[in-house]
Amino acid sequence: MSINALLNQRWQFCHQPLTWRNAIHMACQPLINEHKVNAHYPLHIIDALKQDSSAFVAGTATLVVYAKPEHGVISKQGEAAVLKCEKPVVLPDGNKIRMIITISAGDIQEQNELRRQVISWLSEKQRSERLLQTTSQPMLHKRMTADLHAAY
Repeated sequence: MSINALLNQRWQFCHQPLTWRNAIHMACQPLINEHKVNAHYPLHIIDALKQDSSAFVAGTATLVVYAKPEHGVISKQGEAAVLKCEKPVVLPDGNKIRMIITISAGDIQEQNELRRQVISWLSEKQRSERLLQTTSQPMLHKRMTADLHAAY
């Protein structure tokens, strides 16, 4: 599945300060609302982040988060959603992030491939930096739309 299809219209912007746990719940919400993952999926991500948040870092101030497919994935195809936070979110290890991309997939191989694709897409043409510079939902929408259409 293309990045364009994965991230199409699943992006949120948050102006409020969030705890890292609340940020994970909010980042998962579009996938929960669309019945792609169940309500327990963010809890498994939180448990994994408590153990080693560095495993999910995907560049400056950005996380790509996921749980094992058996921990709440409903849709077996690859899915993703983006949360951009205006205020930094402090992780358990002290790192500060401002963008969380939640992914889910039906099996580990697909999940690893999806993670690789998202990280590659973020690193191309300084996308991550441009998205981190957004200051509103309309600006995020405009940049995501432009970057997704430019990608394919």
